[in-house]
Amino acid sequence: MSSNKDRVLIIDDEKQICLSLKGILEDEGYEVQYAFSPEAAEKLLSFGFSVVLLDVWFGKDSWDGVHFLDTIIREYRDVPIIVMSGHGTFDMAVRAIKKGAYDFIEKPFDVDKLLMSIKRVIEVGRLRKEKTEEFVEKDLYDLSFVFLEDSKPIGCVKEEISKAAAIDSRVLILGEVGTAKKEIARAVHNNSSRKSKRICFFSAASDSDAMNNILKKEPEPGGTLVACGVEHFSQKAQDSFLDFLEKRGALPGGNKIRVICAADGRKLEERLISRTFRRDLYDKLSSFVIKTVPLREMGSLIPSFAKHIADNYTKKIGIGDISFSSSAIMALSIFSWPGNFYSLINSVSYAVLSAYIRSRDEISVDDLPFEVRSTAEMFSDKSGSAQVIDLLSMPIAKARAVFEYRYIRAQIAAFSGNISSAANVIGMERSALHRKYASLKKKMEEA
Repeated sequence: MSSNKDRVLIIDDEKQICLSLKGILEDEGYEVQYAFSPEAAEKLLSFGFSVVLLDVWFGKDSWDGVHFLDTIIREYRDVPIIVMSGHGTFDMAVRAIKKGAYDFIEKPFDVDKLLMSIKRVIEVGRLRKEKTEEFVEKDLYDLSFVFLEDSKPIGCVKEEISKAAAIDSRVLILGEVGTAKKEIARAVHNNSSRKSKRICFFSAASDSDAMNNILKKEPEPGGTLVACGVEHFSQKAQDSFLDFLEKRGALPGGNKIRVICAADGRKLEERLISRTFRRDLYDKLSSFVIKTVPLREMGSLIPSFAKHIADNYTKKIGIGDISFSSSAIMALSIFSWPGNFYSLINSVSYAVLSAYIRSRDEISVDDLPFEVRSTAEMFSDKSGSAQVIDLLSMPIAKARAVFEYRYIRAQIAAFSGNISSAANVIGMERSALHRKYASLKKKMEEA
């Protein structure tokens, strides 16, 4: 039985579901309230809840649950959320998980799974809040460990860092979110002749007035200024930053402030094509370009990355060492990691706490967040036991077809059914991927 202090808020526009869940959860000792709309739920959330059960779809005349999820996370960040999804809304549920929901429950409910999920999510949420408050949260997302590994992709980035450090020019670091752009900027500074001077970071998403205040006060002469997320520069901010570069930014061989910028390469390119980002500014920023490596291209290193994150997290929060089962390692290795290292850190820290509350010293697939588990299941056999299909027992042509089919299906699922995004990751044209998947699917159905 759960303690009475654990309070559950159900947000669903179907009255019968709310009443049914209320009865089940009250029998288990939870205190339960419900709301039929996000608008009604907003009035209740301030009273405090241990967990929120959120339907992802409220119909055409109201917000969807994924939209409301942003509000809950922004204003009640310590409240864990379980999303509920019926037939036809699975993609929305995956979007919700990527935004920060803790777990996913499919309608109609399996009561035992529902109760287990609620219990685990409450405990993980409570532990995460208690334990994470013991150390600075930014330490959790320090990606310096990435460069401790010895591999060809990381070695190439290290070489570019050394080159950039040796020449006193502006640097533009391009890469996806969570690919250690900030750590690369710091490494360039620390290995340069400016290392004794201060390095200053600021977000390019700040409004132009805030940015101008930073540019006036923060940079130290001879130091390094790092602008993060320059793809978000407004037109006014672009004008101001270009003026700053011309007056105080470092020029080759000069001793002014060195400027390093970091950006999502694809978004910056889109803005250049749409002419909403000044070409002359881009040309000034890109004297030397470093491109980061997405996590999905370092699959063989994911087990060691995960182990480092788990070891670091268990030490930070003061619990014993935790290892990974082979199936958990498989699940982590095949996931596409849209958020790269930030997503991996979130998933591993969640799994560590999930295993801990079950009094286990090994992380299993069941401890991983929903989106990672679900991708692993794409590669599992029909029993759903998360065992990898025995490809070695098949003729090579069939094994190749089975692997390609499940690989493509997993990538599409990881991007919530968005074939264009999956095609970009896989390295195929969208139309070619669509034809390939349709052909493989037909073969699987005929087998």
